Amino acid sequence: MDGWEIKQFKIVLPPRGQARARATALIDKSTGQARRDPATGRVIIIHHKSEDQEKDEKKLEALMFEHRPASPYKGPILLGVKAFFAIPASKPKKWQAQALAGLIQPEVKPDLDNILKHVKDVATGVFWPDDKSIVGFIGATGKYYGDPARYEIVIGFRPELQGD
Repeated sequence: MDGWEIKQFKIVLPPRGQARARATALIDKSTGQARRDPATGRVIIIHHKSEDQEKDEKKLEALMFEHRPASPYKGPILLGVKAFFAIPASKPKKWQAQALAGLIQPEVKPDLDNILKHVKDVATGVFWPDDKSIVGFIGATGKYYGDPARYEIVIGFRPELQGD
């Protein structure tokens, strides 16, 4: 890839997807009723991530942290994510061998776009300032079977745009 520098690393952690945000009505503690916006009269809704999602993000962030650049990459970013899922032990040996060879790929949850969102959200502020910097995906981004379950991440950046 002409003009791009590549950083590659593996994170041994079962792939997870970005979960949907949860919505909850804001409750007034004194009345036990849902609070309403004084201007519109509508119930005030707050959005938050589940505890499990927060834990998953913190684990991935901690493991990614050792691979971080001195400062987030500037300019356009290319991202590649291979998400490797554990091979089900319940499957026949022939099936397992085909899965390991890449002939069978996981058609299970989480969806690939949710895996990518999860990685992008965790890496924002560490590898790039904002995920709007991601302008394309590299090569074989996708879901695979492998041992151990892991992420293989590739980040492409323009070295001439990086400061000292």
